[in-house]
Amino acid sequence: MIVCGAYNISVHYGAHEVFHDATVEVNEGDRIGIVGLNGSGKTTLLKVLANQIPVGSGRIYWQKNLTMGMLEQIPEIDAEKSLLDVLQGAFQDLYDIQHEMNQLEAMLGSNPADVELLLKRYGYLQEEFAASNGYEIDARIRRIAAGLQLTDRLHRTWSQLSGGERTRVGLALILLRDPGLLLLDEPTNHLDMDVSEWLAEYIRTFRGTVVMVSHDRYFLDQTVGRIVEVEDGKLVAYNTHYSGYRKEKEEGLLQQFKDYQDQQKKSRR
Repeated sequence: MIVCGAYNISVHYGAHEVFHDATVEVNEGDRIGIVGLNGSGKTTLLKVLANQIPVGSGRIYWQKNLTMGMLEQIPEIDAEKSLLDVLQGAFQDLYDIQHEMNQLEAMLGSNPADVELLLKRYGYLQEEFAASNGYEIDARIRRIAAGLQLTDRLHRTWSQLSGGERTRVGLALILLRDPGLLLLDEPTNHLDMDVSEWLAEYIRTFRGTVVMVSHDRYFLDQTVGRIVEVEDGKLVAYNTHYSGYRKEKEEGLLQQFKDYQDQQKKSRR
């Protein structure tokens, strides 16, 4: 099933054309790595898929009710907010439900006349809270914070965190929100080897779909099963990991060179 797709798109920055008649499809459960030269348009493609920038022409498709998460390298956060508060903010909707449930419990304890109506509302909220894994919020925060080595920083304020730590917090927020489509731009920046290994395992077992830009060849080999190369305004898909893509690319270039030599021989004859 197609999660999202870009069809025959063209994108310009001023007079510069980034994409021309480019097409790519992202299927449910895909793990896609976007590769290409610096400045070729890799991040632009992520932003197009995230609906952050418009296309000049062509069509973008998103699956109905698709939730997306785009990694911001350093999110904007209140300087005096604690890291724990920041991470809990990923579940604000669930905390709002929990707050209303607490209010209803207090009202029910005072023996109101409309007890049946209150119980009905409480039951609905309780089902919604449980279905959204509301009872697992603390466990999810602990798991992500531990994996990204943020546990001992949970009570520090945003102003006390380094740039690398803030980038990891941005990644933590995206993972905690558990979107259907995870869009990552250089996710291993500022991560040491242990954290990169943890993130690779997280992506391998993630139940949604992942599209990422990365220069980390080892990380791509660990995590993706498809490669999309951005080259000369076009998108070329390879149904393999990064090492397989490099092999196919080299074989293709050698075949092109051989075809060229054959053509030159024919021309001389």
